[in-house]
Amino acid sequence: MSEWYLDVFYEESKERYDLALDQESRISIRETSNIRFSVSVKDTEFHKFGKPYVVISDIPVEFKFSHYNGGYRVFESIDSLESHSSRYFYNFFGESEISLFFEHTSNTHSSHTVNILARRANAKLANEMLNHITSKLDDAISICFSRSKLSVGFDDSQKFNFSRLDIIQNAITYLSKSLPTFMREHKYNWKPEMEMTERGQPTGPDSVHWVLNNLDKLTPASVDEANLVYNNRGYRLDALPKESIVKEWDVFENQVLHTFLYNMMLFLIDIKEQYNVETLSHGDGIVDLEYVRFDHTMRNFAQMALTHKVNQIDSLMMDIEQLKRVFKSKLPASLIPGIQPRVTSYVARHPHYRNTFELIEKCYKAPSPSFEGTSLLLGLKNLSIVYEMSTLILLHESIKKCFDVELTEQAYREHAEYHPFGGVQKERPQGEVNNYFRFKSSLFLVELFYEPKIYPFSHNSSIGDLVDTSNSRRNEYGLHHFCPDFVLKIQSQQWAKPATVILDCKYKDESKIKQYDIDALTRKYLLNIHQVNSSGRLGVSPVSLLLLLFPHARSLKAVRTVAPKHCLDGEYPLLPQSSAILVKPTEVELLDTHLSAFIKVMNEEAKIVPTDM
Repeated sequence: MSEWYLDVFYEESKERYDLALDQESRISIRETSNIRFSVSVKDTEFHKFGKPYVVISDIPVEFKFSHYNGGYRVFESIDSLESHSSRYFYNFFGESEISLFFEHTSNTHSSHTVNILARRANAKLANEMLNHITSKLDDAISICFSRSKLSVGFDDSQKFNFSRLDIIQNAITYLSKSLPTFMREHKYNWKPEMEMTERGQPTGPDSVHWVLNNLDKLTPASVDEANLVYNNRGYRLDALPKESIVKEWDVFENQVLHTFLYNMMLFLIDIKEQYNVETLSHGDGIVDLEYVRFDHTMRNFAQMALTHKVNQIDSLMMDIEQLKRVFKSKLPASLIPGIQPRVTSYVARHPHYRNTFELIEKCYKAPSPSFEGTSLLLGLKNLSIVYEMSTLILLHESIKKCFDVELTEQAYREHAEYHPFGGVQKERPQGEVNNYFRFKSSLFLVELFYEPKIYPFSHNSSIGDLVDTSNSRRNEYGLHHFCPDFVLKIQSQQWAKPATVILDCKYKDESKIKQYDIDALTRKYLLNIHQVNSSGRLGVSPVSLLLLLFPHARSLKAVRTVAPKHCLDGEYPLLPQSSAILVKPTEVELLDTHLSAFIKVMNEEAKIVPTDM
């Protein structure tokens, strides 16, 4: 039906791969190679399947019709080989999947996995950033994948705020902390118990019944030796039953606790075996002096993520085993398969049982963990994305430090031209990361938006929305919009009005930023983003600062657009302004300095009292 080829151009060399055939070995492509895809479709099949397109990881590559070739329509990727845009794997590394689709079908027609050879400088920086992400793995997973950080309450309005592992951890932690209360106040029934002793007293119904059933064991005895008198005659038994009333802990409420601990132990053993990772002994392959393979490094980082989780599971299993021993010794009860927590009258009256039962119910109903931290690492195939993720973690740390705030809410928000700025909160799709974060203190309220979409002013615009005021028009993909990497909206009790800071990551060095980006992005973000005011119109722009963040520095750590004395770290700082600063895991001082200086300038401005003219 079709043929498709991959043409790889590097310096003076050219290689062609027939992707319609199974490759004997995996194709390796240098990240700086220029790429051309060509797809030939039978003319008779074209109207059925439509125009082809290729997706690299999750990035689509458009095609244009080139020519006819013997009953075939030949389509080629739209970007010229002479242009930088045809370097489709630029700043990629590790393994990447290329898939062929047709516009009239939803299924993948064909796909191949290729090795992307990273430049050594990129591999070194990627290793540094991935080390940072992995060292902050708990923070990364929490920031990217957790839902809002609400308190672990026990009412129906608080749905499942954590993954199943986190809920199990919360339940076990609560049980451990409440153990003294359980030992002091626990459910039991009174039950009669009969024991055989030489000096027993068969006065209860069960003991009398036993004696009557064992009359054949009676032997006549003198008054001194008799331990049983019947019809004024003395008899003797080697042992007589004695009845007493004892506690019975094998009741429904305790059976629920024992069965829960048993089930959770089995569950943890199962997922530990399921996600067990073998140690990788081989390293990255050196292709030549300039390019290296990076897929093994990615697997090592994935292994570190899983190993971290397995260690967490081991610790949790030890806590459960300790609880099982205590409950078995002090509150023994039976294991009842399939038993579910139910609020009995006793549970309703005792908060430690009630709270535990509600946590147990959440554990049973929560979905199984998917170890999305591994997905996070394995999804970082583009160095720009790695830099964004690393910066997101650094930015969280800087916001907490500079504004002295705590993270109080995080969520996933869906953006669309008919939604207000910041989007509408939705259930986070699998594989997506959180894109809204709210920090708060008694003085500051800071909202961090990750990749928000800023649309032109329209009837959908609401008060407080940021809007795109550039002279751009709708295209075939929808309404034109801006999408900076990060937007900070800041409110302070000391400021007369909120302020907005825009941060954009550029995986470049300072010379490229100065040559290609800073002027264009200053016009784009500092001059062409405004805010809908209380009267529903546009007024003064709220954007006070634009910071471009870059990870490579050849000679300078900052690129300025104003005189040095007017920079935020200068003698006479001013706003608004735009700057580009070096930010990476080992270089965070400039980010902290600029945010702290921004706060200082805003505070000084708030002290100025306007005078009547």
